[in-house]
Amino acid sequence: MLPTNFKLISQLMRDPRVGLLPKLLFLASLVYLISPLDLVPDFIIPILGWGDDLVIVIAAARFLINAAPGEVVQEHLRQIRMR
Repeated sequence: MLPTNFKLISQLMRDPRVGLLPKLLFLASLVYLISPLDLVPDFIIPILGWGDDLVIVIAAARFLINAAPGEVVQEHLRQIRMR
C-alpha cells in the first residue's frame, strides 16, 4: 500500500487538475521534514521529534489526496494498479 501511495502522490503533484494549494501544502510539509526548525526538536525528544515530522507529512499527503477530484484519484490508482 505504501508504494501505491507514493506513486499516487507523485502523480497527483504533476496533475494540472489538482489544485495548487494542496500541492503547496504537501511541498511545505517536505520542506518542514528536512528543515532544522521543528515544533518538537529531534535532538531533545528523538521519537517525539521525528513523530511530529511524520504526522505533518502524512496529514499533508492525506489533504492532497482528499482535495484532488475523486475521478482524478481513481484514474491514477487504476493506472498504478495496471503497471
